[in-house]
Amino acid sequence: NADLESVSPAGVKIANIEGDDFGVGFTAGLLFTPGDTTQIGIGFRSMIEHELKGDGFVAGVYSGGIKAPLDTPEIVTLGIRQQIDERWTAMAGVEWTNLSRFENLTVYSDPGGSNISGTRENWSDSWFVSLGAEYAYSDTLTLRGGLAYEDSGVPDSTRTPRIPDNNRYWVSVGATWQVNNWLKANLAYSHVFVEDGDVALTGPPSLTATFKQSIDIVSASAAIDW
Repeated sequence: NADLESVSPAGVKIANIEGDDFGVGFTAGLLFTPGDTTQIGIGFRSMIEHELKGDGFVAGVYSGGIKAPLDTPEIVTLGIRQQIDERWTAMAGVEWTNLSRFENLTVYSDPGGSNISGTRENWSDSWFVSLGAEYAYSDTLTLRGGLAYEDSGVPDSTRTPRIPDNNRYWVSVGATWQVNNWLKANLAYSHVFVEDGDVALTGPPSLTATFKQSIDIVSASAAIDW
């Protein structure tokens, strides 16, 4: 699902484009155990082709159907888990995302196929690297924490207010509680520091802005072992 807005230099919304689509892809993975204390995992998620379809509005008035091609990138992940002793386990990971697929964001009329709008993106491939550790505090409680760095892939030259993303630094903590023989509870928190996203569009329309961003993620889950 996508919802894009265009805004005039005076800050007045002049167009709104809404679209959605379903796509099909696949994931695959391999897990190697070269030793009793070492695990190495490799994962792959495929690219998915989309053609978003929906409606366009100008100044709040329906202007017709739209369509926009969009391919989500493939992702390759490598992770290593190394048990150090009975309580400590170290983890490391690296992930590559083929964001260079995202060269342009172009919206066409549907039917007809005439070009309504186009934005040059020219994103580059993104890398994510992480380091973490687990500590078995007791037989029922495991504590964990980690740090990560993520290269956003959004170049300064084409950053827009639609996606003012920039490089990110992650700090994460979490815990797993073995409630009983069949129930396990997980809780995690991450704070993501995002570098300021500077926008300098020469237009038309032109726009100069700085986006200050941060992200907080809280997750909780439970697993039942039958």
